[in-house]
Amino acid sequence: MIASGHYNDGAVPMDPGHQRLVLWPHRSASTGVTLTLLSVIAAGLAVPIAGIAGFAAWPLVVPASATVAGVALAFWCNNRAARFHEVIDVSPRAIRIERIGPVWARSGVEFNPHWVRLTVETDYYLENRITLRECGRSYSPGVFLAPEERRSLAEALREGMRNARNAD
Repeated sequence: MIASGHYNDGAVPMDPGHQRLVLWPHRSASTGVTLTLLSVIAAGLAVPIAGIAGFAAWPLVVPASATVAGVALAFWCNNRAARFHEVIDVSPRAIRIERIGPVWARSGVEFNPHWVRLTVETDYYLENRITLRECGRSYSPGVFLAPEERRSLAEALREGMRNARNAD
């Protein structure tokens, strides 16, 4: 998902020609959907166990509980890893890209808007890969986006770079 705007949250001084893009991955399963799926899995595992009467069911309870706990842990890890986003600031002075995640420290890269080259390529792994290149350095923003969203991001970046170059 892409949020675009000419707004300021106080982190970067606003200049003419400044544009900020915030990118985050699409989350198709909300918390309610995840809990519903876990409930269905637990109920599906409980039905065969309920059919066995008494003490004979105990050997099945532990693996069934471990299965539900494992699926819940997998959902939790996936949701936690997906709580990152990228912030792209395009201004006449610099193009700053910062990747912000829940676990790891912030990482970022900075390019000169007058020297950077933007390319959109399709390679073996990724359709419509956006790459910013400058003086032997390169960075690919938005690799977690869908191909259509990357195409839209490339257009927004080109427009922001054009505005930044003309603002001087």
